[in-house]
Amino acid sequence: MLQLFCDSLLVQQFMALLAWVVFKIPGAKAPTKCPDQGFLPDDELKSGFLYSLISFLFYRVAQLFHGYEAIGLEKLPPKSEGCLLVSMHTTHNADIFTQGMMVCDRTGRAPRGLIHRRVFQFNPWVKYLGMVPGDRSTAVRLLQNGFIAACLPGGGEEAMAGHESAYTLGVRWGDRRGYAHVAKEAGVRIYPCFTQNCEEMRFNPAFWLGNRLHVGKAIDNLEQVPVLGRVVKNIALAMWFCLSFISLPVPVKLTTFIGDPIQTDGMSVDEIADATRSALQKLMDEKQPHGHAYLPGLKSHFSTREKID
Repeated sequence: MLQLFCDSLLVQQFMALLAWVVFKIPGAKAPTKCPDQGFLPDDELKSGFLYSLISFLFYRVAQLFHGYEAIGLEKLPPKSEGCLLVSMHTTHNADIFTQGMMVCDRTGRAPRGLIHRRVFQFNPWVKYLGMVPGDRSTAVRLLQNGFIAACLPGGGEEAMAGHESAYTLGVRWGDRRGYAHVAKEAGVRIYPCFTQNCEEMRFNPAFWLGNRLHVGKAIDNLEQVPVLGRVVKNIALAMWFCLSFISLPVPVKLTTFIGDPIQTDGMSVDEIADATRSALQKLMDEKQPHGHAYLPGLKSHFSTREKID
């Protein structure tokens, strides 16, 4: 069932590919307006059919298939207080649904995902999961209204970096400050989050081959070429997003860790961004010291099951 769901998404993404590549044409501007579903009460949002379906397909299945668990959720603020969850971007995207549904199930609060506006444009159905276009004003309003919001500042560029740098935060962390502006303006804390073996939970043959052929490095070099670089980047992002749904589940152990909160009061935007990046990278280094490797995650999962049995 999960694979059929992913296959249907793949077809949709290929149909949207050309529109994404030529996004500069008139009328193709990405939306910024927040859908009504973004501000629905948590209980009303999570009671929807699609939300329940995705929760089952990704979170409930992950509990069985990956022995999925979470540590540190008690650090999150009470329901009346908003907060911003920040994490890394995987190559396959499956962890986004898995982690979001886990937070909802364990805390009763449905995170509002701040996603790429172009992705939202061609996937309007994600509004029923509480996802909204990543607009600063929308994010601030959500946080000030006591919602949990979540974002992946590394973006698609981090995802396209490939397996060889899966657990090293991407270059965009060096210049992206939107999430820091949002947290500071809303007056909320930032929580670094990391899911151990999140990259290994899926094996993508296309990405594996691309890694072997150093396609990512070739794209990085081409992006430096004036004019052509922009076109190459757009095509690469679109192709990565489409291909990300072609993946095989791997039964590695999954554990999400919630780091200590980063206070934003009295800090500049640059200080907030630097503190967030350092805290998240430290959390990743502590929980994934071996980097990208399938065997440790498989051993951890099946050794845990043996102890339970």
